[in-house]
Amino acid sequence: MNKDLKKLAKILRSLDVYAKIEEKGTENEFLCVRENNHGVSYEWQIWHDDAYFELHLFVNNELMYDQTYLYTPLFVVGQITSDIQKY
Repeated sequence: MNKDLKKLAKILRSLDVYAKIEEKGTENEFLCVRENNHGVSYEWQIWHDDAYFELHLFVNNELMYDQTYLYTPLFVVGQITSDIQKY
């Protein structure tokens, strides 16, 4: 299991955000983060390579962006917070 995804999941759960690692133990292992806010459904799919986190955001099942690259868990949490306010 990817330690950085696990660490990010713990941070998000401590903020009361749903975060679950999907496809554990495979090459395609990623973190699924879900949040509902005022009737809007958000889902982030987050992969981690050795150097960066790659984010994909779906709002109400519609792709908003993909291939966004961030380098620390703190930046990822900031991006998620910003997305909720933006969309």
